[in-house]
Amino acid sequence: MLLRILALLALAVAAARGARAQGEEPTAPGAPKSASNWGDPGTKRFSAQLGFYHHADDLAGNPFLDEELTVIEPVLVWDSNVSENFGHSVTFSYDLVSSASIERLSEFPEQSGASGDYYFGLDYAARHRRGEGEWIGWLLGASVEYDYQSLHFGANYSKESDDKNATNSFALTGYFDAIDIIRFDGAQQEGTDNRFSLAGTYNLFQVLTPTWASDLSATLALQSGFLETAYNAVVLEDPSFPANPNLANTAQGIEFTEELPDTRVRAALQYKVRHYLSPGRAVEMGARVYGDDWGIMSLALEPNYYLPLLADRVSVRLRYRYYTQTEADDFEEHFLGTTIGDLPEFRTQDAELAAFDSHGVGARFDFAPRGKHKWYFDLNYSLRSDDLDGYFGAIGYSISF
Repeated sequence: MLLRILALLALAVAAARGARAQGEEPTAPGAPKSASNWGDPGTKRFSAQLGFYHHADDLAGNPFLDEELTVIEPVLVWDSNVSENFGHSVTFSYDLVSSASIERLSEFPEQSGASGDYYFGLDYAARHRRGEGEWIGWLLGASVEYDYQSLHFGANYSKESDDKNATNSFALTGYFDAIDIIRFDGAQQEGTDNRFSLAGTYNLFQVLTPTWASDLSATLALQSGFLETAYNAVVLEDPSFPANPNLANTAQGIEFTEELPDTRVRAALQYKVRHYLSPGRAVEMGARVYGDDWGIMSLALEPNYYLPLLADRVSVRLRYRYYTQTEADDFEEHFLGTTIGDLPEFRTQDAELAAFDSHGVGARFDFAPRGKHKWYFDLNYSLRSDDLDGYFGAIGYSISF
């Protein structure tokens, strides 16, 4: 029974994420989680995933900015259980980003290469067994994009209880980013700035009864350095200004740089409980609260239902997600005035820092044909109150040797 529950819980590891709101990511992406070898010594696994995300704009969200965005992301992972005490993995990821904000930069001669953005990432992670049910791990990685370079590191520790019904895990992740400051009008006079992020996470997985299991996690993240989005702008509006053709709604306004504090403290608490119903069938309820010192508070509720479509061959996860957040202290829909002195020191009109809520639905299908091959297909849709609706999903394949 216990192994059956553990297998059910593992199905949620690669669940698709919701809208990329500020309250969604208290840590940097790719935070290492404590893990042990899955499989016998000498076994290997190759995994490939193609993810995608898209939302249109139609003057939703920020009325001054076309926020249409498309992201296509292939990810390749090679994982090897070298021995019963050691395993490692290599992860390569690539993002192709197409957005109206990037295309706007291409209108300036010095930014002719900015019509599309890209991201390359390479990570190496290792895990070592210290004793029965006790593992330590570490990660090193680097990534590069059109306007920034990043180095990151991570370490984790996990210990399984003697009765194997509970696992305590701790993870620490750090990112050091160098950002080329490219403003909304293509200006680069400010050169390069840095950003440092550090996050710690505690996780407790626990089998409560033969049919109930829970997963609790808490994260605290600290950031410092250049934290605003370089190409974001705020619009100072006044009836005396002429219509601005550079604005999506040709408003009577002048653009100035977004300015945000150079420190941020973020915290999140998440709890999931899963109830086993029958082989391959389970229900789960998850809740997540988030807060930071920029003034954003958020709440997410996510029920899931797992069921088999074809015994031991095809399973599905049905998902609903409700998300709501408050706006940041420095967010305003409109800034009024005639000179830069009329703007506050910190200001933003970024829709991701505004107040909104969303409803998301999705379905993931897992296929396990006979042999060592596995497939999955995941598709989700998010309906946001600010009309920045989007769909996202992934198709994945893995083979074990």
